[in-house]
Amino acid sequence: MVLRTGLAVLIGFAGIVMAFMAAAAETVSFDVTPKFGPSITLTAEMTKPEGYGPFAAVVMLHGCSGPWKPWGNPWSARLVRWGYVALQVDSFGPRGFPEGICEREGAVGALTTAKDSHAAKAYLQRLSFVDPNRIGVMGMSHGGEAAIWAVQNTYIVDVPRPDPFKAAIAFYPYCVPALIRLDAPLLVLTGEMDDWTPSGICERMTIEGPTDHEMKLRVYPGATHAFDVAGMDHEYLGHTMKYDPVATQDAVARSRAFLRKYLGDR
Repeated sequence: MVLRTGLAVLIGFAGIVMAFMAAAAETVSFDVTPKFGPSITLTAEMTKPEGYGPFAAVVMLHGCSGPWKPWGNPWSARLVRWGYVALQVDSFGPRGFPEGICEREGAVGALTTAKDSHAAKAYLQRLSFVDPNRIGVMGMSHGGEAAIWAVQNTYIVDVPRPDPFKAAIAFYPYCVPALIRLDAPLLVLTGEMDDWTPSGICERMTIEGPTDHEMKLRVYPGATHAFDVAGMDHEYLGHTMKYDPVATQDAVARSRAFLRKYLGDR
């Protein structure tokens, strides 16, 4: 009885902490100018460590369902705990897709979301508590693909970006055939049994054009889409999604080490 009571208290305390962290997030906005058409004002949830900084920061990109708290909030909490400002960008709501685009594939493309990530980076660089030279990007699924596009060039003849991200992490993305003129280190984490964004495409991905940056790929045996979302165990639109605690533990450790290497510590 004492043990059960203790566990209940701990679980309740953890819930309070997570709720506080979610409540501590600040809603911010910034503009992005598409290639065609007028500027769009995007919104984002920003959470920061205690103190004045300047802190490194990570732009977070969501999947096809839009901002998803079961994925975004735990990762935001980790990033803040590690000493980074976390910015969860909403690329769909301001464009009229508050419920996401999973059943409207292509309504908002990964290239568009990648452009959003650079607008988010420019916003962060204007904040006094952010180190403008230490900003990374990470995303899951659709956002993972966008993170890949955010650190490669569309064409090999493109002029290199003058102000690239310092690092990128892509969780179970739909990978591209080739990384063209990769302008930041890239870590790809995906599942062997992912039937939505197949890992085989990532395993065949090549790097083209000059680059000084590494691409690391980790394929988790038996893991599916959304393997890092606690409690996940169901199908969505015919795709299997199941939490894998072993893969998640490794992904968290790899992400921490990767960000520490390229963005530094607090």
